[in-house]
Amino acid sequence: MKQKLGEDVKFVSQAANEVKYHVPTHYNSKFKEFFSLFDSKLEELSVHSYGITVTTLEEVFLKAGEDTHPADSEEADNLLNV
Repeated sequence: MKQKLGEDVKFVSQAANEVKYHVPTHYNSKFKEFFSLFDSKLEELSVHSYGITVTTLEEVFLKAGEDTHPADSEEADNLLNV
């Protein structure tokens, strides 16, 4: 995916048969070409379906909240080690 869209594409997670990537919106001009090529290779790639979502403001704020409290995470880890 990085080769077709750009270096800022990031792997997010994989669970069961689902893989998630974060693709920055500044690559949206490449989406039409990328998804046309991707659609033509679905069978070859063994992809049965895929979806695209846009990050909501709520998700942005929740993620920002997670990232701003590393001390809370460390404190919780310390409590578990007691």
